[in-house]
Amino acid sequence: MTETEALQGAHLPRERMALLFAVMLVIAAGNTAMQSVMPSIGTHLGIADVWVSLAYSWSALLWMICAPYWARRSDQRGRKAMMALGLAAFVLSFSLCGAALFAGLEGWVGGLSAFLLFAAARSLYGGFGSAAPPAVQAYVASRTGTDGLMETARMRLLNLGFTDTATLQRAGVQRRDRKSTRL
Repeated sequence: MTETEALQGAHLPRERMALLFAVMLVIAAGNTAMQSVMPSIGTHLGIADVWVSLAYSWSALLWMICAPYWARRSDQRGRKAMMALGLAAFVLSFSLCGAALFAGLEGWVGGLSAFLLFAAARSLYGGFGSAAPPAVQAYVASRTGTDGLMETARMRLLNLGFTDTATLQRAGVQRRDRKSTRL
């Protein structure tokens, strides 16, 4: 049996697809939720908006640089290992982000120190959290066979969890902002 024949018979059970979707959704929702509250937290800590933006831009740059590396590693080490690494990095990074910001808001550390710790934790997210999405996508692609339409539909579902969450949350923030300016 050739590899193509083996892949044609491959499929991805709904339960596994739901789990993969949940992984992507949790990562995207967590990231976007933090983005929506950071300007006010930065203001409270005495950090200018430009520095908040820079922390997110730095994390995004690390993500862009590291994601292809993690994609290649998933070919060598396995998809599940890279998904686990990315999800663990997300959890650790956001726990550290929360702890740093909480310490700053409670006055345990100064605003600058809290923000530098936050930026370092964001770097962890950009550098290692970027392992999950390429591994998830490669996993789905390898399990959906050669039916291009089905593979496209499943990838779109995964990306819905990852990218459209940000779009929907930003739309909600913009809508709330417009309502507050009318009052």
